[in-house]
Amino acid sequence: MLWKTQAHPLKHPITIGDKTYAAVMLREPDADALEAIDDLGMKEGERARIGQLKGLLCALADVPGEVIGKLHRDDFIALQEIAIPLLHPSEGSGAV
Repeated sequence: MLWKTQAHPLKHPITIGDKTYAAVMLREPDADALEAIDDLGMKEGERARIGQLKGLLCALADVPGEVIGKLHRDDFIALQEIAIPLLHPSEGSGAV
């Protein structure tokens, strides 16, 4: 079974050093990512803080955390919308 992933082409690419990031790929969380997300202290029904959302994206993204910190607001919001469905177990996965 393949892991769920989704790419987001950045509306506002980011250059750090000599590397330009034009897209961010998010993937469903592995155990390490789940632990990192759990440590963020996010609570269902409560509005997440920006730092928590950055931590969530860092746990799921294929780019360094520094890139997440430099995202334009529009890209930051779009990535959050992609990330949320990736957190929910697939039907029939047996995940808790």
